[in-house]
Formats: sequence, C-alpha cells, structure tokens
Amino acid sequence: MGDYIVYSLLIILFFMLLGSGLPIAFVLGFVAVLGITWVGGPRMLFQVAQQALHYGASWLYVMIPLFILMAEVVSVSGMGNNMYTAIQNWLYRLPGSLAVSSIIACAGFAAVCGSSPVTAATIGRISIPEMTKRGYDKKVAAGAVAAGGTLGILIPPSLGMVIYGVMAMVSVGDLFIAGIFPGIVLAIMLSLYIIVRVKLNPSLSMCP
Repeated sequence: MGDYIVYSLLIILFFMLLGSGLPIAFVLGFVAVLGITWVGGPRMLFQVAQQALHYGASWLYVMIPLFILMAEVVSVSGMGNNMYTAIQNWLYRLPGSLAVSSIIACAGFAAVCGSSPVTAATIGRISIPEMTKRGYDKKVAAGAVAAGGTLGILIPPSLGMVIYGVMAMVSVGDLFIAGIFPGIVLAIMLSLYIIVRVKLNPSLSMCP
C-alpha cells in the first residue's frame, strides 16, 4: 500500500473519529500513533516516548498549572467583574465605551491569566450581556470579546509561550518580554477600530 493511500486513510479516519464525538486530544493521539508506526515502525514509538518524557520533565512546565490556578482564582473571586466595571467607568465618554472596555479588560485579565479561552470566557460572561442590554449590536459585542480574548496568548504570562519556549529551547523570559509591546499595541489598535467604527455608524451602539 502506497504512502499517499495510507495518509489519505489516516485523514479520513481522523475526521471520522472527530465526527464520532471523541475528545480531540484522543483522536490526535491515536491517529498520530498509527502514522508514526507506519512511517518508522514500532521502534519509533519508543523514541517518541523518550522525547515526551524529556520535555514533560522540564521544570518550566510547573508554571502552567500555576497560571491556570491563578486564572481560576481571579475568575471565581469576581476580580474580572470589578476590573471590567472600573475600566467602564474610566472610558464611558468614548464612542463604543463598553466594547472598548471589553478589549482593555481582556488585556488586563490576560496579564494574570495566560489563556485566551479563559480570558474570553471570563470577560465575555460579564460584558456581552451588559452590551446587548444597552443596545449594542450583537456582532460588535461578540467580536470585541473574541478579538480581545486573543490577547491572552500574547500578553505575558502566556501558556503558549511557555510550551513553545520549552519545545524550541528558547528563553521563556525573553518570550514574555517580547510579547508585552505587541500585546499593548494590538489592544490599542482594536480599541481604536471600535471607536472609529462606532463613530461612523452610531447605530452599532445605543449608548455613548
């Protein structure tokens, strides 16, 4: 059986398993094991296990559960709600102030979270109902939170940077430093976009 046929069958199997409702991690792992076994034989699995042990034993990975714990504490304690309310009070004069507050709150929450999904879920749970209640367009409300949530993977501490730094043997501290300025610039650009968009089309926001 040719390699292309095997690869095609693996891709088909991958989508079939996804469609069956299995967790994505198990689907990826199972298909990967089959592919590695076909390419390099059973001995290749031993090398994969060695690499997994080598990288998994890195002390830098200790940061990941600690960041997750910190994000849970911030989320459950209501700090995200207080942060969003404070920023909203500061920026209420701006066009689309609630959407801009969502972006800034996402940036602030990202600085203590390290995860984009957690950032979007925490801030979105507070800001989206508030925006829709005050007449904001639903696309603007959801888009602001979705875009702001991406800052969680860029502004340090970032779980993605930790994993990449360990895998690529790059200083995690340098990655954190490198992510500060782009994260701030991106948050400002997203906020400016919302301000200009609402200024040109006030119907997107019923409150100033």
